[in-house]
Amino acid sequence: MVTLEFGPADLLHCRFAISPLWETAAAVRCLLYPHARTALLPWIRAQPPVSSLQLGALRAMLPEYGYVPDFLTPPPARRCPAIDDELHRVRATPPSRAHAEMRRTAGPRASAPTIRGLLNDPAQAASELADTLHRCWDTLLRPHWPRVRDVLEGDIAYQSRRLTDSGIQALLAGLHPGVHCAGQCIHIDSPSRERRDLAGHGLLLMPSVFNWPALSVYTDRPWQPTLIYPARGAAALWLSTHPHPAALAELIGRTRATILDLLTEPTSTARVARTAGVSSPTASAHLHTLLATGLITRNRVGREVRYRRTILGEALLANQQLT
Repeated sequence: MVTLEFGPADLLHCRFAISPLWETAAAVRCLLYPHARTALLPWIRAQPPVSSLQLGALRAMLPEYGYVPDFLTPPPARRCPAIDDELHRVRATPPSRAHAEMRRTAGPRASAPTIRGLLNDPAQAASELADTLHRCWDTLLRPHWPRVRDVLEGDIAYQSRRLTDSGIQALLAGLHPGVHCAGQCIHIDSPSRERRDLAGHGLLLMPSVFNWPALSVYTDRPWQPTLIYPARGAAALWLSTHPHPAALAELIGRTRATILDLLTEPTSTARVARTAGVSSPTASAHLHTLLATGLITRNRVGREVRYRRTILGEALLANQQLT
């Protein structure tokens, strides 16, 4: 079990972030070890063979179980960094840190030729591993990133509301069955036994699609203490259609019924268009019709307008599902 000790100062420094690089590394692990990730099988089956990715030494640094070098996926310094910025941090890893973390991952395999080559020149290894991750991003994640990011952003919006409504302990306890709060401690189910005082640095919370259904945690210094948890909606991301009652589709139209079904969380026009498979102008027109009938509401978040079902919209869906 991993135990994180937190105090009042840590509450002021808890934040959420999204990491394209973390999702990339996790996606590679999904392809390498698919048996435990049944919800991601539609995506896995659509990918090229693992051999075509030319993973090289990266494969040795991504074991199915146990420690993965933290420098390969450093906790984001900003809310949603660009992939190039994250890869720059990988390449800039101090050689001593890269060596120590790769050596820890290798364990008794350190004498294998591939790993020995990494350890002999850790600076070059960090650069080459970053190049491989960049190729994996281009092949595996870039085409799907808008949809993946939508799920991650939707999870953060949901969790932020829970934090406002119920407080930090209720938020943490609701992230995953493996997270428990007791007094001034956060307990995270894990085969390793570690304890770290957050010491005023707070906790970084990072939803993930491709790490589903697992929890991961950063506890080693100098990294920001970080908890990676399964994002809400990750399991349904790769479904090609969204169910909606046939009677409701006849009443308001199939596309509007689909959109109404989507609006569980505040959602932008762009995300509605992508998920429903329509153009942005078409999505906007349907949203305005639903808004005029009182089935949805809207509010502005920064520069973005987001839509969500009203109580009337919820009741209409619920009644149709019961008939």
